[in-house]
Amino acid sequence: MPNPDIHWQSHEASASQLAVVAATLLSKLWQDSGYRDALRSDPHGFGSAPAKGRHKHFSCSSVRSFEALLDLMTAEPRWVYPAVRNALAENLPSLLRSDARRLDPVHPADPEMADWLTYHRRALLVCALAKACFWEPQRDEVEPVKRETLKAFRKNASRRLRAELDALIQVNWRGQSPPHPYFTYTVARAVDLGSRMLDESILA
Repeated sequence: MPNPDIHWQSHEASASQLAVVAATLLSKLWQDSGYRDALRSDPHGFGSAPAKGRHKHFSCSSVRSFEALLDLMTAEPRWVYPAVRNALAENLPSLLRSDARRLDPVHPADPEMADWLTYHRRALLVCALAKACFWEPQRDEVEPVKRETLKAFRKNASRRLRAELDALIQVNWRGQSPPHPYFTYTVARAVDLGSRMLDESILA
């Protein structure tokens, strides 16, 4: 795989070049064996630990990384190296081990924000799961074994998406004032995206 550590000049870099570099760097989360080993004891080790249960912590940055790669894979899969596509298909099941009720260590410990931070984490998870369920690579885009992994994941992910979306919708929003408009945006985006994805026939 080409080295992504390239200093691009903004006026020369095309969208595809920037996308390739960004996708390759994001994939370092799963492809670099040394990094995977280091993450085993790190609270942000999203998808690297062999544990079968839920992750000890929630990593917003990891969930957003999954979503970003899924956006690129859906829009322009040819811009993504095969190794990155296969790593994405292999590691998507890590989303199922995330729990929005668990803290992200980088979030503030302000008790007045606790509920909204939980809503925020759940909203991010809903968006990532929705896009993961929607992604269906062509036969030649990922290895056969990765396609089987992805197929099994999609069945569980659709059920998890329904559960997370229901939990978000059933919140009693009356009288609640978000600490920042961004929280309102993330929740509204998740409800819209999750609902639309569940209406798709592929999830029926």
